[in-house]
This record gives sequence, structure tokens and C-alpha cells, in this order.
Amino acid sequence: MSLARKVAEELVEQRRGLLHPFQLTALLRGESLDPAMRFACAVGAQNLSAADSISGVQDWERTAREVGSRAVKNPLGIDLPGWRFDEGEDHWVGPRDAAAGT
Repeated sequence: MSLARKVAEELVEQRRGLLHPFQLTALLRGESLDPAMRFACAVGAQNLSAADSISGVQDWERTAREVGSRAVKNPLGIDLPGWRFDEGEDHWVGPRDAAAGT
């Protein structure tokens, strides 16, 4: 086990999974960048679900279920050159994205 993973797991243990950096943890748990960003976005949404800054943030398992559910997104129409919605990845791709050439 790498030192970075040990540090991330220690943060999770100390905070009972509530306050650790979800994006870093997702990467350390073997997720690719896209799912790691989904974790970060999910925690951001959780953060807004309570009056204070942390009580709405859930533990890793509950957040993973939320990320896995692929909640319905608000429609977003981007009508700009080089932008398209990638149905397979379920996100927008712009002209500067590496995947834009596909």
C-alpha cells in the first residue's frame, strides 16, 4: 500500500469518512478522473443540503451510492462550436478536451 493511500485512509478513519477529500480518495481507490470528479460534485451538492458547511456531507459508501445512481441532471443546452454531449460518458466535451477528437 502506498504512503498516499495510507494517509487518505487515515483521514477517512479520523473523520469517519465525513470530511476527507473525496476526489483524492476516489483516485486513490482506483477510480479514473471522471468518476473522481463525480464524487467531488456529489459532495458539493451534499454540502448545500444543510444549513452549515459540513453536516450534509455523507460518508464514502452513501456518496458512492449517490454517484452510482447517476441522478437525473438538469438539461443544459450548449450551442457553441466544438461542444457536444457524450451520451456514453454522460458529460459535455469541449474543443479543448482530449476526447473531443472522437
